[in-house]
Amino acid sequence: MGVWARPVGTCRSCAVFCAEAGADDAAQGSGEAGDPQPEVPAPRFPPVEDFPLEQSRDSTLSSAYDQVIAIDGSKVRPDAALTYPHFIVVRDRLYRVSRDTQSEEVVTQLLVPRSRREMVFQAAHYNPMAGHLGYDKTLNWIMARFYWPGIRAEVRRWCASCPECQLVNPPAVLRAPLRPLSLVEAPFDRIGMDIIGPLERSSQGYRFVLVLIDYATRYPEAIPLRNISAKSVAQALFHVISRVGIPKEILTDQGTNFMSRTIRALYGLLKVKAIRTSVYHPATDSLCERFNRTLKSMIHKFVHEDARNWHQWLDPLLFAVREVPQASTGFSPFELLYGRKPRGVLDLIKENWEEGSSDSKNEIQYVMDLRAKIHSLGVLSCERLHRAQESQRRLYDRGTRLRDLTPGDKVLVLLPTSSTKLLAKWQGPFVVTRRVGDVDYEVARTDRGENKQVYHINLLKRWNDAVPVAFASTLPEKEELGPDVPSPGPHPPVGQGEGLSGSQARDVAGLQLRFADVFSPLPSRTPLITHNIETQPGLTVRTRPYRLPVHKQDVVRRELATMLELGVVEESHSDWCSPVVLVGKPDGSVRFCVDYRRVNAVS
Repeated sequence: MGVWARPVGTCRSCAVFCAEAGADDAAQGSGEAGDPQPEVPAPRFPPVEDFPLEQSRDSTLSSAYDQVIAIDGSKVRPDAALTYPHFIVVRDRLYRVSRDTQSEEVVTQLLVPRSRREMVFQAAHYNPMAGHLGYDKTLNWIMARFYWPGIRAEVRRWCASCPECQLVNPPAVLRAPLRPLSLVEAPFDRIGMDIIGPLERSSQGYRFVLVLIDYATRYPEAIPLRNISAKSVAQALFHVISRVGIPKEILTDQGTNFMSRTIRALYGLLKVKAIRTSVYHPATDSLCERFNRTLKSMIHKFVHEDARNWHQWLDPLLFAVREVPQASTGFSPFELLYGRKPRGVLDLIKENWEEGSSDSKNEIQYVMDLRAKIHSLGVLSCERLHRAQESQRRLYDRGTRLRDLTPGDKVLVLLPTSSTKLLAKWQGPFVVTRRVGDVDYEVARTDRGENKQVYHINLLKRWNDAVPVAFASTLPEKEELGPDVPSPGPHPPVGQGEGLSGSQARDVAGLQLRFADVFSPLPSRTPLITHNIETQPGLTVRTRPYRLPVHKQDVVRRELATMLELGVVEESHSDWCSPVVLVGKPDGSVRFCVDYRRVNAVS
């Protein structure tokens, strides 16, 4: 019988699985002699006969018992309408019956008494076949089989307090709008491929992981590699192809191992279309990049002192990812690929508490049902992927702006420095030679002997040639830029005419008091009307600031601080820029102005 055991000095994710079979089974693994296998934790199974008794005595489940509408198929409340969710009792065990809002599938959830809830969470989160996944996936995984009052709050609290997750998880130029890839319907028609590493050399010499993920089902594969030569990558790729079939498209970055003659020959032999991301812009293959981050985070949570056996955790961690429903599709990758849900650790717990066996089907009926289910799952998955893609595009496009470049434009390119890929800076200027797609441009790198490379527009910034600097800090009084506006600062109240009678003066004073915001001498903004300035698309006006004497720079700072406090201006991070001009006034003060003449010329 398997048990949870938390050894002294180890984290709960490394709990040892002790079995009555003894230690002899441990030597039958696939690793080398003397190579320690990862100790995979398994759930403890308390006596089954105690489970219904624990349910009935649990005060947190009393309200659910009061709402039971049927016991062993017989209604106990004939007048109660059958709505979802509702509660039933089968063989002395309390269940909650709900319906999935998207798939309309009926889900039967076993209610868990308080004494056994933490064990369910440990099996669904700390176990390597669970993989320390986040709150949403852990909750969905549990609620596919179990339920108890307050389950969402408890799972959120447990996930937030997980030591391994807290130690490993990361803390929580205008982009171009998102251009999503077209959806694919058939499994493994398009796959993304990338490489993780180099990692610490494992006990079997592995330093890299080849990651592949199917765009239709989100089904992942991860294969450890000793090196990333083109031959090793091709062999690992063919290993996957032999099980799932030949894909039509493979999306990769422009790494040399993916651009080699060997890989191109393999693609040509198998009639595979190669899709490349633009350089330094991995967001095109964001599905693969996101899975890389998830897999590395999961490995870090289970590999502690002995990091040389990280490769042995890949299979149980992949099982965890394949079993949990994916946010975009609503189904698990395993279910989308094979048409059925996998039998996992939580299923073992539920089956043990239920003491039941599943109904059997004949082979013909099983095949017919499987075909129908795979077809319906594919249709539903494609619809949900489309909705998720649209939602992601809307979120991504907030704060984005379309930018266009034309051949011959000079641009700066955001490139890694020669010392490290983690540091990048704008380099150039270089010349745009042609437009490749909606957001990709070919740029001639003059620092590489006219070498041409395709870049995403988010890595490009238009280069403005230097213009003569203006040294004027003031303008003649005769050159008028607009009506005088009182400078912010302390002012006396708005005056009244001397010819007013006493009653008229009181009426005016009442109006001034009632509409103080209108009669205030301080500038402000009106919400009643707005004015939009229409500019030419694709054009940016950026004028260098005029040089000012030091004493006038202090004036500008004070005026800006006052206007920010009054709310008549706000901070801006726009690419547009117009210079400040201080205009002298007859009383010796200055008027703060902005020289918008270049903007007016194009609007």
